[in-house]
Formats: sequence, structure tokens, C-alpha cells
Amino acid sequence: MNKNQEKNFAIFAIKLGLATKQQILEAIQLQRHYLERGNQLSLDQILLQRGVLTQEQIHYILQYQQQNILTCSGCSSQYFIGNYKPGKRVKCHKCGSIFVVPHPQGLASPLEEEGEYQNSVAEPVPFVPSSEFPPLSSSPPLMSAEENLTQPQAPHFPPPPSPAQPPSPFALTEKAPSPTFDPPPTPLPPSTPVFEQMDAPLPSETFAKEPIVSAEEPKPSTTSLSPPAEAPTSFAERRSGKDRRKRPDIRIPGDRRKGGDRRRVPPTRENASPTSISPLAKWTIVAGFSLGGIAILILSFLLLLRPSKRTKIKVAKKNFYFQWNKAKEDLKIAELKELEKAYEKYKTAMEEAKPLLDNVSQLEEKLQKDLKTFQKEYNSLEKFFTALKSKPSLFLEILDEVPPSSPLAILSLQEIAKRKHPKGLFFLQRRLRKLIQYKDAFSFQKAEYSKLLNLLLFYRNTAQEIKAVRILSSLLSECVRRAERLNRREKFLSKAVEEALKTIQKFPTKESAKSLRKLIENSEGKFYLSILHALHNMGGAIEIRKEAIPAFVYALGFGNNTVKKTATRYILEAGMFAIPFLEEVINNSDPEIPPVDAIYLVVQVCQKLQENEEDISQIIRSFRNILQEALEKERYDLCYYCMKEMVKLNPLPASLLNIMQETIRKITQLNPEERSTTLQPIYFSGFFSIAKHLNLSQEQLKIASWMTKLYREKKVEYQPIAIRKLRNNGGSQVLLNIRNNTDHSILFYVKTETSGENLTIPPLEEKNLTLSEGSIYDILAISTDNQQLPYYAYELLDAGGVYSLVFNPSKGR
Repeated sequence: MNKNQEKNFAIFAIKLGLATKQQILEAIQLQRHYLERGNQLSLDQILLQRGVLTQEQIHYILQYQQQNILTCSGCSSQYFIGNYKPGKRVKCHKCGSIFVVPHPQGLASPLEEEGEYQNSVAEPVPFVPSSEFPPLSSSPPLMSAEENLTQPQAPHFPPPPSPAQPPSPFALTEKAPSPTFDPPPTPLPPSTPVFEQMDAPLPSETFAKEPIVSAEEPKPSTTSLSPPAEAPTSFAERRSGKDRRKRPDIRIPGDRRKGGDRRRVPPTRENASPTSISPLAKWTIVAGFSLGGIAILILSFLLLLRPSKRTKIKVAKKNFYFQWNKAKEDLKIAELKELEKAYEKYKTAMEEAKPLLDNVSQLEEKLQKDLKTFQKEYNSLEKFFTALKSKPSLFLEILDEVPPSSPLAILSLQEIAKRKHPKGLFFLQRRLRKLIQYKDAFSFQKAEYSKLLNLLLFYRNTAQEIKAVRILSSLLSECVRRAERLNRREKFLSKAVEEALKTIQKFPTKESAKSLRKLIENSEGKFYLSILHALHNMGGAIEIRKEAIPAFVYALGFGNNTVKKTATRYILEAGMFAIPFLEEVINNSDPEIPPVDAIYLVVQVCQKLQENEEDISQIIRSFRNILQEALEKERYDLCYYCMKEMVKLNPLPASLLNIMQETIRKITQLNPEERSTTLQPIYFSGFFSIAKHLNLSQEQLKIASWMTKLYREKKVEYQPIAIRKLRNNGGSQVLLNIRNNTDHSILFYVKTETSGENLTIPPLEEKNLTLSEGSIYDILAISTDNQQLPYYAYELLDAGGVYSLVFNPSKGR
């Protein structure tokens, strides 16, 4: 038995009351134990050995099982019908035959065409109740060979020995007292896959969809005849109402049938079988079907060959739009390979559009417009590939026909630029100007903009290079102007400026550097830093430096510290080339805005050259020219700031020392009281310190007399701020704030010395301050115009009977 057969056997044994579920489960447990030891016994053999069932009971269960199985005469499928009511109609789920459930121990036949059925059944097997069988015994009796089942049985094996009792050596010998042994009680498993549904009810009246007997295993025989060797397959045979199984033709008389007398079947139909049809009839049927199929194919082919105009147009329209949309998808990418694919698809679409072009007058308006657009695109593509092979002049025609934003126009521009055609610049300029006219960043096509800028690089080192630079310059000016005007929406314009600067710096020419310098001078400073970097990246050619250094110097006046530092770094890198431009800036500066940064850079360049032991004669000449021109223009502020930075040089060149001494002498020959003189008192202390540094004693006394006269003749107010002890000095000093009527404030310390007449500090009230002769005053701090200057020290010295206020740098901080 296979698994399904054993399952059915166990179910019927329990249903008939011949065995209990507990006994079945114990037999299954023992069967598993034998299987682990390599011995395979069927379930009925184990039940027979244990004495649960006898051979008669096993035969009865098998016969009962077969009698309650319905075999379909059409497809030989078997179904369990034990719980179906007699007379109920059921349908085979495989072949669709409809059956009527027969009376007990009967097999149903399919319905006739008129709705009646044959109730051909086997002879009923008498039912033997379970009470007629002998009672179950714990040990089965010995049986002879004749009483065994017809099918061979597996050898008997003893059960596993009990753990409390050792195994007997005579267990497997022929002299054993009994051929079977009762196994020890084993715990039952909680559930088994095969019998997990044993407690479930048997199939209900709902027809089962799966056959009980597997297709791989042999079908169990029914109570009458076995199924025919070859099942009928013809529809007429299945519905003939005959029982096709090989068995005696037992017919149920009319008085035993529910439907009354059976309809008489004609002999021809009664004896009909698959082999009874004549060959001529077969060939007639086959020929009829074949001729009919051929006729249908011929008619279909003729219909396809001669469709109506409307059908032709409809099909052509559908195919045309399908191919055109596929071609346009490839045309969106501005690449030559994708354009070739698009051209092939356009050719296919043109073939599909020929029926439409032949009947243009019959088409709707939208389709006519689409066809015109398609023809233009196709002609442009055809021109492009023709120009690519032999006629480059066709590229210009394409640019006039297609939209400037189309990939075909971009590729045409690319081919024109590769050939360095002059007209390509015109189309590039037109498209670039159009791109920067967008109002927001979403519509700005950055990829196309960058690609077009790179196309301008094809015109480098050609006759059209200057024109390409001018296009970039005008584009930059427009972008900068619009970016400064649109304060909040300039982000995409800033990107446009950055891309254009990256491109123009690849044109290292005087024209490009000049355009960037003008851009710095005419803009508000938003893009100063980017422009400075672009100028610096152009290289160190002389013609470029002549345009770049003025831009660097101009950027020194910008308020941004980053821009100032960048410009200063680039000027120092330029070295001697920057001196003439710095000199020009110093000489042309405004008196109200001293060029302190430019003077500082000149000195820094000079100091850098000194460290590298290079020639500084040009810088010395520049200083001489600056000081001479400043004296001529009475720009004493320039003299002061230049000499103030020059004294920082270490060592100070002798030529510069002579120039500075000559300048101080010329300054001391002036009369500050004259109205025409622009020498302001705020520079007295500065010139005095420079004269002291240059060891010019006469010039010191001259400048000191100017300061003494200023203090003696002007009325000043003093206000004591604090009285404190000097460090390492026992004298007292008072910090005074002296303000004269010229609004020049001087902060200084006045202290008394032990030698000479002591200075009497006036009461803390407003009085005129006069300097006592013979006393020494140390002024430790001076502030002019509320700007704190470095600490200086002054003292009254006897210079030929004239007491003057003299600068003493040794008594500074």
C-alpha cells in the first residue's frame, strides 16, 4: 500500500468499528520503528500481527473501500461517494461528465443526452456487521499459508525489546514460540501528517475536487470489472450512455429503475466505439475541416490585401504616431550617436506616413499640422547628415530652420565651431544672450550654457579670436549688470558669470585682460574677487600684466578685506612690474584720501627685493619722483606718509636717506604762517620725529620752534585727569588734556624734575597754560584731531638762548 491507500484503509477500519484510533496510532508508531531499523511493513500487516484485525476483516475493509469509490467512465478518475445520497447528480472535475450517485454498492453511469441515465452497477456485496466478527484479541492466532493475503507479505520482525528485559537470543529463530510479539507501550505522537485529520468527518455532500487514488499508483479495482484498457475520448462515446468497462452487460430492468422503462438504444449507437468509424468517414471529416480552414485563411488574406481607405488611414496614423514618438525620445539628447538612432526611426516613421501623405486632404487638421512638423524635422535631419558627409554649408541652413534650443541646433553649432566658421559666432552670441534672459534659475539651462561657452574655445588662435573675446566680454557685462540689479534673484546669473569667467581666462590676450579691467572699474564690486582670480590665472605675459596690475591696484580701494588681501598678494607677486602703476596711483591721489595702501606696497616690494638681493634702483627713482612731485604740488601729506614708511627699511639705503634729508630741509624752509602754505600743524610732530631719525639738529630746532610758538601764542584749556606716580621715578605727573582754539587736542604728561625750579601745578580750574622757562616737560602722549598717535617725548632745551620744545625719542614709552 502507498500512503494514500494506508490512510483510506485506516479511515474505513475506524468507521466500520473494526479498530480504534488508539490501535491505529500504535500500529503507525511501530511501523515507524521498523522503518528506522530497515524493515518496511504495511499497516495491514502490522494490524494482522498484533491481532487487531483478521484476514477476513482486512478483505472486508478493502471490498468496502472499493464499493464506495466511484470510477468515472470518461477519464477513469475515482471519487469517494460513501456519504452521497443515492440519486444525487455530481460532475467530474476532469472531463466534465455528469453522474448520478447509485444505490448502495452500485456504480453510476453518465447521463444520456435526453437527461436519463443508466444505473449499471455491480453485484452488491453483502454487508457483514462488525458484531459477526470475532472479538479482538490481544494476541492473534496462528494462520496457515492459505489464509494469507494473495499479495506477498513482508517478513515478521519482533518489536524492540523492553528496557527492563534483555533481548532474547531466540527472537528471530524459527523455534520461537510465536511469530509475533507485542511491542512495549510507546508514547503516542501528538499528531501525524498522515492521520492528522482522522477525527475530521468524512467527505460531505459537497463533491470532492481531488481524486483519492494517486495518478502514479495503480487504480484499485472495483467490485465488478476493471476499467477498459483505453479510455474513450470521443464526445459521442462519453455521452452514449454505455458502460465502457470490461464486464458482463448487466442491465437493470425497468421496474428497478427510477426513470421507468429504459429508452431503446439503436444498435448502431449501442455498438459505437472509436474503432467502429470507417476510414472514409474520418477522411471526410478531416478534409471538411481542412477545406474550411483554408477558405477562412484565404478570405482573411483577401481582406487584408484590399482594406478600405479609412482602415488604411487609421492603421497608418497609429503606426506613424508610434514611430514618431519613439524617434523624438532619441532626438531629445544632444549626442551624435543618439541622433543617428533618431534618424533611423524617422525613416521608419516616414514609411508609415506615406499613406497619410497620399491622402492629406482627407485628414483632420491636427494630423495635417503634425505631418508638416514631422516633414520639417525629417528634412532637417537629412540635411544634417548630408552636411556631415559632404556639404558643411547646410549647417547654417539648419540653424535658420530649427529652434535654437533643439539638440539638432546645438549639434549643428558644434560642427560649425569645429570647422571655425565665422558665422558660428553670430549664432553662438544670439543663443547665449537668449539663455541669460531667463528670470529664474528653474528655466536657466546651465548645461546648454556651459556647452555653448566651450564651443567658443574652438576660435582660439584664429582670426576670429578677438571677436570671440568681445562676445564673452559683452556677455559678462550683461550678466554682472543684471545680477547687481536683481539682488534676490541673481543666483543663476552668478553661475552664468562664473562660467563665463572660466571661459574667458582661457583666452590669455590683451583684449580679454582689458575687458576684465574695465569690468572691475565699471561694476559695483560684487564679482571683484572672481574677476581678480581670472586675471591672475591668465598668466604673466607683459601685455596681460599691464592690464591686470591696474585692476589689482584699483581693487585696493574696495572696502572688502578679502578683496584687499587678494589684490595685495597679486601685486606683491608682480614685483617690479607693479611699481610704475603704484607710483601713478600715489601721484594722482586725492589730498583728502592719502594713498597709504599704495605707499605701503611700494615699500613692501622694495623690502622683498632687498631680501632677494635684487636691484632696487627703480624703486629709489620712484620715491624721488614721488617726493619731488609732492613738494611741487604742496602735498606734504604724501611726503609725510612716504618718509614714514621709508624709515622702516632695514637697512635704509644711502640714496633714500639723502632723498629724505633733502625733503626735510625743503620743508623747514617754509613758513607755516603764510596762508599759501598747506603745511598743517598735525604733521609737525611727524616731521620732527623723521628729522630726529635722520640726525638733522637744525631742522629739529626749526620744527620745535613751530610747536613752541603754537603753544605760547594760543590759549589752551587744561583739565587734570589723574595724578599718579611714575614707575621708577619719584616725581609727580599729571595727565592733561589741552585744547586750543584751533580744535587740536594734545594729550601729554607734565612732570617735575628735582634739578631746576620745581613746576607749580596750577589749581584744578580753567587757566591759561604757559610753559615755564628752565623747567623740563615730558609729553608722553599726543593726540591730534582725536586720533591717537604714537607716544612721543618733548623737552625744553637751550638752543642759543632760545628755549624750544624738542622731540626726544629716547624718552618715549
